[in-house]
Amino acid sequence: MFKSILIGFAGGFLGLAGAAITPIIVGILGAMGGAVIIVGLAAFRSFRKMQKRRAAGQDTTTALTQL
Repeated sequence: MFKSILIGFAGGFLGLAGAAITPIIVGILGAMGGAVIIVGLAAFRSFRKMQKRRAAGQDTTTALTQL
């Protein structure tokens, strides 16, 4: 009987530990996803700026020399 009580406590403790760790893992994954989205948006914006410069007849090399 004592052994089964110990096993029950151990199982409950593992369950609580798992429940506490799960939101941390989800939060880390969410933060990584947010960082990927921010980097992607920044790259897209710089790409669009470069396209607009090319459309205006200004090459990226001439734009850099005019700065």
